[in-house]
Amino acid sequence: MRMLAVVALLNLVLVASEAITLEPCALALELTFWRMSGYLGYTLADWLCIVHHVSDFSIQPPLSKTAEKAYGIFGFSNKYWCSDGVQPSRNYCNISCEKFLDDDIQDDVLCARRVLTRNEGAQTWPQWAEKCRGKDLSSYLKDCKL
Repeated sequence: MRMLAVVALLNLVLVASEAITLEPCALALELTFWRMSGYLGYTLADWLCIVHHVSDFSIQPPLSKTAEKAYGIFGFSNKYWCSDGVQPSRNYCNISCEKFLDDDIQDDVLCARRVLTRNEGAQTWPQWAEKCRGKDLSSYLKDCKL
C-alpha cells in the first residue's frame, strides 16, 4: 500500500512539472476573445511573435539560476511585473508570479496590457523589437481559422 502511495505521488510531481504548450492558433483565438487584436495598435501576429520568441508557447516554471526569472507565456519578470515571494519586486501587475504558470491566460493578458500602458509599448519585450517589429508576421496566422 505504501509503495502505491509513493508511485501516485511521483506521478503527480512528474505531471505537475511538465510544461503546458499552447497551440498558436488556439492562443490567437483566446487573444481575440480578450480583445488583444488591435490593442494599442498591436496585431494578433505581434502577440504570437512575442510569445514565440519569449516562451515558445510554453508555460513552465522558470529555469533561470539567477534571482530574476521570467514567468508565463509573456515572460513577466519577477523583478518588475509579479511577485514570487523571493526576489524583491515592484509587482506592477499586483499578482503572484505563480498565476502565470497555468493555461488560464486572463491574468497574463491583463498584465500584458499593463506592460504596454506603463512602459514604451511592446518595446518592453526586447524580443519583439528585435524579431517582430516591422517584419512580415503573416506566417504566425496563416493556418489559423479565426
